[in-house]
Amino acid sequence: MTDLQRIARPVFLNFIDREIDRSSDGSRPEHVDRWILQTLVVGHVAGMSINLHPLTMYLSGRAELALFVEKLNDHNILLNTSSDTDTAAFVHSRQKMYAASKDSVPMFFRDVEATLKFKVHKTNTFSMTDRIRSDIFGFSGRNLSEFAIMALEGDKRSFILDIDQVQGIVFKNKDAAITVENLLSLGELSSFGHDFIQAGRRVLSSLYYQHYCYHNHTATMTGVPGMQAIVQDLSLFPHYDLPVLTQFLNALGFSARPVTVDYRPEELFQEYYSDEHWLFVETLHAFIAACFAQAKAELSVTNVDQDKVQSLRSATSLLISRYMYAGALPGIFRLPSAKAHYTEGARWMMQAAFSAATSNGVFRDTWQSALITRRYLPPVGFADFDLKLRKIRDRLYEEPNLSALEISNAMQVLSPLLNFAGQLLSDNLIDRSISEEMFQSQLRQFLRMHPGIGETLLEHPHVGAGIADLLVNGIPIELKCLADKTLGLRDCKKYVDQTLSYASSLGRKISVLCVLDCSKKDRPPLLAEDCIDVVVADETRSRPVVVVILMQANLRPSSLFSRARSI
Repeated sequence: MTDLQRIARPVFLNFIDREIDRSSDGSRPEHVDRWILQTLVVGHVAGMSINLHPLTMYLSGRAELALFVEKLNDHNILLNTSSDTDTAAFVHSRQKMYAASKDSVPMFFRDVEATLKFKVHKTNTFSMTDRIRSDIFGFSGRNLSEFAIMALEGDKRSFILDIDQVQGIVFKNKDAAITVENLLSLGELSSFGHDFIQAGRRVLSSLYYQHYCYHNHTATMTGVPGMQAIVQDLSLFPHYDLPVLTQFLNALGFSARPVTVDYRPEELFQEYYSDEHWLFVETLHAFIAACFAQAKAELSVTNVDQDKVQSLRSATSLLISRYMYAGALPGIFRLPSAKAHYTEGARWMMQAAFSAATSNGVFRDTWQSALITRRYLPPVGFADFDLKLRKIRDRLYEEPNLSALEISNAMQVLSPLLNFAGQLLSDNLIDRSISEEMFQSQLRQFLRMHPGIGETLLEHPHVGAGIADLLVNGIPIELKCLADKTLGLRDCKKYVDQTLSYASSLGRKISVLCVLDCSKKDRPPLLAEDCIDVVVADETRSRPVVVVILMQANLRPSSLFSRARSI
């Protein structure tokens, strides 16, 4: 969870509170709500967050959906928050808050056993009831609260007309929950008109959402079917917009794999936070960002506001359809697992994006910019090196002075370097002793052919400390080639200081040292685990790091080792 919190804000499931009335009366099938949650599980890789109060109300009497949500809890995908320390204290406080309206909230009175099954993952440092109570009593002039900014002006005006009565009811009932239903049960029903009831729901919801997101540092969802008029947090539109996400996931075949209780939801839960899921989600959101930027350009929209959301949603969805269906999706609807679906879906999005980028400059620029800070792990192609690269990435994220962008750039360089090292071991590409110049020439040609590097590679760039061998995405690569003896990582580290000096001259905190051992071998090659390491310069405040890679060449055929042992 630590890495996630550094990179992505949790998704606040604000739609749950809005949808309680529509879903709990049984008029909407539970599978619709499971579909909403499935879309979030597939289309995001940040933790999800919800207050325990609306969650228990939302799930009351809905056993199948509750089972699905319990599994989200068990896998630490959905985290429940409350100002109470545990569910027992939570139920007790709700019984005080709803003493005047017991029949409307059976989950806190008659059906409390189901509520007690849930747990509090995080204790809030504030009480939502106290915050909204303060908003109501802090009303002055015509300003309700800075946290009511999402409420429509007409709703706020209607609510403010009855603010005196609201204040009176709230003042007399100090423990009461601040909801419209509770206010109606505590006051004179006839004194409130229909406009107040509808406007009050939306204004109080707006206050609730804004307080929750502000104090819990969460992002919000938008565009959920049934939401009334308000689009949440437009700065994040359309990445948290369900109509856009659903349309995109349909194009990738996920509609053909509905998550039901008898389907295998464990598969999606287990893949959450995996590297394949990271790759899929970040590619998906980069693609959405590029389509959204193109839609804004085509509609000449600079600032997104309420009036423009629907047209932007439609234009973005149209572009997604155009680019994703430009070619067939061979086999993507018949993949055997969620992991395979994530991998193939990301590959297809990459292919579609490269095609779209050739025809639209706005799409291209946004796509490239969005992928700069991607968190996923680029594949090496050799299982042992893939595993080692993951460990190197996790080790780099432990360094507080390294940014996600620097680590991402390093991953783009290390992946092809390790692929080259893997080919040396697998195919013995270099089967004799060679010079350092020849090693540099072969490696340069290999890197230049990599689509993620190409023209970004510089050879012999002049830096303050001398001349570096190669430079890729601002990361210096120092090369050494030795043939006098079989090497280990310890032998390579004597060249770390020289590599650090080049990186320091460029103002970089990550550099790479590649040492080719092309000596004649009298032993089997070392494992990937023993060929890569991270060296940190602890003596400086910036703590620059060097990733050391030992590449092994001029290998002895494995059959000769077997023959030697038999003799």
